[in-house]
Amino acid sequence: MLEASLVGVPANADALAKGPDLRPADELIRFVLREWALSPDGRQICRAEFDRCDEVGKRIKNGQFVVNRDRVEALERAAKAKRLADQRAREIAIRRARSET
Repeated sequence: MLEASLVGVPANADALAKGPDLRPADELIRFVLREWALSPDGRQICRAEFDRCDEVGKRIKNGQFVVNRDRVEALERAAKAKRLADQRAREIAIRRARSET
C-alpha cells in the first residue's frame, strides 16, 4: 500500500517511505496533483475534464454562449465516446508493450 500525504505523519505508519530515496513518492504526489482534481460535488475526475468544465462554466456565467439541453447532452455523449476510445487505445498500447517483452 502506498500512501501520499501532505502532512509529516501519515495515517498509516507502515506506509512511510523507507530508505534514502523518496523520488517515487514525490513523483506520485506530483502526478496526482497534476492529473486529477475534485469536482465541486467531491468526485475525483481527470484534471483536463475538470478544467474544461470549469472553463465552460465561466463562459456561461459571463454570458458568452448559451446552449440548450439537447446540445449539452450531445456534447457530453461525444466527450464520453472520445474518452472511451482514448482509454481503449491506451489499453491496446499497454497490451502490445507487454506482449513485446
